[in-house]
Order: sequence, then structure tokens, then C-alpha cells
Amino acid sequence: MELADRSVATSGDYERYFIKDGVRYHHIFDPQTGHPAHGLISATAITSDPGLADAYSTALFVMGAERALKLVKTTPDLECILVTDTGRVLISPRLQEHMAQADLTLTGKAGE
Repeated sequence: MELADRSVATSGDYERYFIKDGVRYHHIFDPQTGHPAHGLISATAITSDPGLADAYSTALFVMGAERALKLVKTTPDLECILVTDTGRVLISPRLQEHMAQADLTLTGKAGE
């Protein structure tokens, strides 16, 4: 991805995790439950501020896809790429539009 005056940060559990009794454990915790967040395996935030990009990527991961996309929709300087725990890739609408205008496509499933 080629960017100008933008920062990108990704938070994910796809590199360091273990599964015990069917539960996936990793290092990104949901502060409301005290347990590892679930629903996403990766959240990438794109914004103008590198510190905010890092914070947003973790927050989006914890929020899950539905809430994350709602936040992005109401935050003009924020775009995201999310990968669900089923491998589905979700791209925020404004970023999707930008990719279409630039004739870019994202193919394949997460992990390929």
C-alpha cells in the first residue's frame, strides 16, 4: 500500500496465541471482560497520526468488526482493514472507494 502523509498500524493475535479447550488465548485483552478479545484476528488502522494509528488498531481489534466499522464511519481521518476470525477481510467504505478509484483489488483470504 502506498501512502502519503498517513500512518498504518496493525494489531493482531495471529502470531502469538494458543488454543486450550477450544478457546483462543492471546495478548490483546478486552478491558470490559478481562479476557482476550475475540471476533477479529487482525485490525489495521490508517490515519494521519502514528500514535493514534497504534491506539486505533488495538481499539478496533477489541471492539470487533461491527463496532469498529461504526467508529470508522464517524471518524473522518480513520480507515481500516479488518480480518475476522473466519478469515473474512473487511475494508472501511472510504478506503474501499479509494482502492476502486486507484484500480486496486484485495484478493485471497487471510493467511494465504
